[in-house]
Amino acid sequence: MEFGKQFRLLMSASDYDQSVAFYRDTMGLSLFRSWDRPSGRGSVFHMGPGLIEIVTGEGSKESPGFSGAVIAVNDVQAAYEEIVARGAKATEPLTAPWGHRMFRVNAPDGLELMFIQEAG
Repeated sequence: MEFGKQFRLLMSASDYDQSVAFYRDTMGLSLFRSWDRPSGRGSVFHMGPGLIEIVTGEGSKESPGFSGAVIAVNDVQAAYEEIVARGAKATEPLTAPWGHRMFRVNAPDGLELMFIQEAG
């Protein structure tokens, strides 16, 4: 599996504005990108060599808090085939409304790993 240049922690927010203010103002993290759509809101912050993504709405967990890890790969289909061949149970790859190709794997202890291939 060939990994991309990105790794991020994904968190669902119970109070999106409060969470964004905490990471931006209290933690002093710089904003990488954000969105505000009818289906949900999100902000991604730089955190050392990785990213922290705060989401609400479509694609977020029902219960707020730490949701999992986002792992960028260069070819999501090849990564899916490799990880399934090694015995992992994964969702079928799909294209998200925002353009990323992705699939999910549930790791031990309920941790969700989301493998993504950036759009474009």
